[in-house]
Amino acid sequence: MGILLLAVLPIMTGCGSADDQKPEASDSGSTSADGKQAAAAQKLSNADESNADESKGGAAAVESSNAATGVGSPVESATPKAEPAADPGPKAEPPAIEDAVREPATVADAIAAVDLRKLPVPADVENAGLAIANAGFTTKQDAKATYAAIEKFLTDAGCKPYSDLQAYEGSMNRGFTRNGFRFSVSVSSVGGETNAMVFNLGNVNLSKLPVPPGAKPWHAFPDTAAFITDAGVEETREATRKVLLEQGWQPYGGAADTSDYKKNATSIGVTINSPPATPGQTVISFGSRQLSADLPAPPDATRVDYSDNPTQVYVEMPGTMADAFAFQQKTLTAAGWKATTDKPIEDGSVQTLIFRNDAKEMLTLTVREGGPLPTNYMLEYRTAEQVAKSNEAAKKLAAERAKEREEEEKQAEAERNKPKPKAAIPVPADAKDVEADEDDIRFHVASGQAKAAWEAIVKSLEADGWKSRFANSAELSGQSTLEKDGLTINVSYVDAAGFAPAQVSASGFRVVLEKK
Repeated sequence: MGILLLAVLPIMTGCGSADDQKPEASDSGSTSADGKQAAAAQKLSNADESNADESKGGAAAVESSNAATGVGSPVESATPKAEPAADPGPKAEPPAIEDAVREPATVADAIAAVDLRKLPVPADVENAGLAIANAGFTTKQDAKATYAAIEKFLTDAGCKPYSDLQAYEGSMNRGFTRNGFRFSVSVSSVGGETNAMVFNLGNVNLSKLPVPPGAKPWHAFPDTAAFITDAGVEETREATRKVLLEQGWQPYGGAADTSDYKKNATSIGVTINSPPATPGQTVISFGSRQLSADLPAPPDATRVDYSDNPTQVYVEMPGTMADAFAFQQKTLTAAGWKATTDKPIEDGSVQTLIFRNDAKEMLTLTVREGGPLPTNYMLEYRTAEQVAKSNEAAKKLAAERAKEREEEEKQAEAERNKPKPKAAIPVPADAKDVEADEDDIRFHVASGQAKAAWEAIVKSLEADGWKSRFANSAELSGQSTLEKDGLTINVSYVDAAGFAPAQVSASGFRVVLEKK
């Protein structure tokens, strides 16, 4: 995770995509349960909102070139400010660093703090991405009005700004907090459109995260914290991993020199490197984000990609498909989820297992054999509301298809019962061995008379409006195909040149043949 980023791009890299969708279950397995949300709300109401003095040892490095300069940073931006594009709004609280150590939030805790799914959006927004921990949309409304509406929503929910409004031409950024939770707001207008993003950065006090012995505070801001040590990078990386695991943080992917860890529904990004400004020393930087769903991944996973829109996690891991199912069944069962079938449903190299919980939420686990890749799976989460809508849509679709099938059957039955058109086939008076039904008429004539009888039939049909589409005739044999209104009649003859009676026949498709 990129720890030292501006608030316009709040702590996203390495913690997975900050997309927009709906919630997951808490680590207890009942995110949407009213009782747990109420408990979380009570926990928040009792939380200590007071800020203590800044951590010792951090002030000296505030002006470091690696210090964050985004939302919440006490460092003055070097970019000249334009005239404010919006009213400064409520006065910011001093960005002091807290002493409180908070348990990483569950999904229920995040809902009780501020549920970003409830963020009002302008009327012209068609596809807002609203999830518990982040929200985003694009509108034609100007940036000033868009920001004002978001600020009102957050302040009405009990949030207070912890940074001054950074207002430049067409863009506004600000940080808000409520009982330890931090929210980053970014609004910008480009090309007649305004993009708005709100992120819940979680409730973890980054300055109180565990670090290896010998690491000292380097700088701390509400959205980032960094420590510095004389130990080497790899030594520090292993030592940091060890102390985080000891406190219940589980590996959750990462990229480059950033490793992600998850506890409950909170993800932290830990970047460990040796910047040019600190030769011979190693810096440990922390950032965090709240997840809209608590989706587990095995600690030995080689790749973890979490997203909120859609709400899912993609995982690559060593081992077999059976290992993937075993991990998820054990972990999810402990969190209150139950598999809907005893065994996964197999479809070639893909196996699927569905889980549900008492809150009527649903998880779909799809595991694939590795092939050129390691064993991998996708764990997709759907809220109770999404499941209900999906079920309703499925019922509606099934009813529509049943109605279509019924209508098709009625039409087919009507077609079957519809009287067939008739066509008159002239039969010579001296014809012999005449056989006739509604589909075929056959008869014999004297040798040398077959072609004349065939021509008489063709001319009679053409006079009745039939069109000849194919004709081929000779002295001893010939045939013709005639069509009318999608109907077809074939007429043919064979003359045995005196060795046997000549035969003439006519056959119809979807037409009744009658002698005349």
